[in-house]
Amino acid sequence: MIAGQPTLSRNACATRDHTPLRSIEPTTRRGIALLLLLVFLGLAAVFMAGWVTSAAIARRADRLAELRTQAAWLAESGVARAAAQLGRDNGYQGETWRTPNDQLAGGYIGIVEITMERDDDADNRDHAQALVEVQLREGDITVARIRKQVLIRLKREET
Repeated sequence: MIAGQPTLSRNACATRDHTPLRSIEPTTRRGIALLLLLVFLGLAAVFMAGWVTSAAIARRADRLAELRTQAAWLAESGVARAAAQLGRDNGYQGETWRTPNDQLAGGYIGIVEITMERDDDADNRDHAQALVEVQLREGDITVARIRKQVLIRLKREET
């Protein structure tokens, strides 16, 4: 050692004004590590929330697609029923029927309304227009609706 010069500890270094610097204390290191951990966990929570929200939206879209498919099948059934009824009776005016509660997935109720329209024009007397409207309902709420309009050839009256 030289006389008059400051001594430095192993964990410190001197500055220009010859004051020793302390190294970062272990408690400060733990505080920084904890802060970084909290930031990481916060970001992970945000990403997880986004993923869960995205999955819920995809599930709802799939469910709505399934309901629309069921409604389309019911509409096809309504068209087939209208054609069959017109095959038996040219005076068929239509009807409304409901599916049983346990018949459709999810316990929805299907309401099928068949309305027949005829044109008295001489060119179209051998055709009837069937309008089939299907509603899938959960209580008072309509969750899916489909309308289908078809032209059905009437059987000719034999004279």
